[in-house]
Amino acid sequence: MFSSCSQESGIVGSTPQLHLSREEECPFPGDVCQDRVQPVRLEYVGLSPRDYGVNLGSQVLVDHGVVCAPLKIDQFLLVGRTRNNDPEPWLNKMGVWFGRKFHDPSFNDTRIGIYGTLLATLNGPNRYSSEYSGNYMASYSRQQPAYDLNIFPIGVQGKESETIHPSLQRDDGAVFITMLQAGRSLYETSVPIEDPFYAAHKKYDGMEVYIPDYEATALGCVEQYRLCWNSRTSFCTNWASPEDAIGKLIALVYPNLTTDKELILGLGFVYPFFTTMASVDRYLHQRTGTQMLISSLFRAGDVVLDLKDHKEQWISEVKAWFITAFLNGRYSLLQTVRRTGSKRTGNEPEHMLKLCRMVLFQNNDYININFISLLACISVLLLICALSCAGAFAEVCSKVWKALSQSTYAKKLRDQVVGLYQAYNFHVLLLFLDAHLPFRRQRQTRFPQSLFWNRNRRWQFDQRLFPSSDWIRLRTLQPPSS
Repeated sequence: MFSSCSQESGIVGSTPQLHLSREEECPFPGDVCQDRVQPVRLEYVGLSPRDYGVNLGSQVLVDHGVVCAPLKIDQFLLVGRTRNNDPEPWLNKMGVWFGRKFHDPSFNDTRIGIYGTLLATLNGPNRYSSEYSGNYMASYSRQQPAYDLNIFPIGVQGKESETIHPSLQRDDGAVFITMLQAGRSLYETSVPIEDPFYAAHKKYDGMEVYIPDYEATALGCVEQYRLCWNSRTSFCTNWASPEDAIGKLIALVYPNLTTDKELILGLGFVYPFFTTMASVDRYLHQRTGTQMLISSLFRAGDVVLDLKDHKEQWISEVKAWFITAFLNGRYSLLQTVRRTGSKRTGNEPEHMLKLCRMVLFQNNDYININFISLLACISVLLLICALSCAGAFAEVCSKVWKALSQSTYAKKLRDQVVGLYQAYNFHVLLLFLDAHLPFRRQRQTRFPQSLFWNRNRRWQFDQRLFPSSDWIRLRTLQPPSS
């Protein structure tokens, strides 16, 4: 489905070759990855500015990678206690928090950032509870629970590696968590779902439908960039966050390998567009919610008709995010050039604004041939030929014209041309030529604009996520004892 989007859209063009591999080790320092599940790594290798649709002849290539793995959520649970220290968990006394705050008593950083949310259960079965939390959420005797996909962290100021849970910290990339709250979901399938993100092993009241094992499941991801000078056979930076990768390359090549200030300014002001706008983390934050899941396409009410892959659907989801984030990055660049995206304030440097003169996107409002320039060139060339041939040219033309005028075929052709000209005006004639000539361009569709492009709308959503009462309740929670 997602590959067809890239093939059909003239704006986003074709996608680069996707490299997929499975890794043996958990991408995080702590024991937080699910056992017997191999992480997946996706990469685009050797992306040039033209791959992003920008006419910049730079010597710098971009490698973009994301590695994801299903997480053990019980590592990040917070549990509240009643005044009599009753250990029995009840509704709205639990939470999940992927940040360092609340888990590390010595950490008292005051920077704002949302790393989790409240839960209704201990999210069993796990080391704290043998109860299937999915049973609790699927009960129709209770209020309709959430069916949502949340991306954490939200609104982090500064480097997130300092405020994220120590078991998730990475200094060579940006860490983000996608957490699915399946809510009241019924999977219409004849076999259990082994996929760790959609795990469902128990039938609902003896019916031929399965309910999720957990109230919440999560994938932990690390997004990285690497910049290479001249070609991938030359030297490259180490994998890092986009800001660090660009900064390291500038420090390596200037002035040791180049003194081209235009190239360095392009790295500083243009390349951040490539790394930021094609970021998976940014894309998911723009369009948070279960509309980001392929599985939602097969959901009708509470029933998920089926999953394409009962064992590794989560890999298909990550692959879809990675591909569409790249396509959305190209489209976001076009919106920036058209000045129809998010508003910018202040006076941008000239080298940042030069992006507006370099974009190569096709546009359905225009045809690919500039007829005025083409006709002008043809007219000049014909005039030169006529002047150079002088009398001989005129004599040859006269003989050819007389021969053609006397032929029956020429008379019929002339009548057809006259009739065609009278039947169509010039605009319709151009459309006719565009549709039938061998060098016509193909009609192509456009990639849809993100619903969450507006930053103010995204901010309002974040503000509603934790009302003041919920934030006070979350502060009273603590990690559960094993």
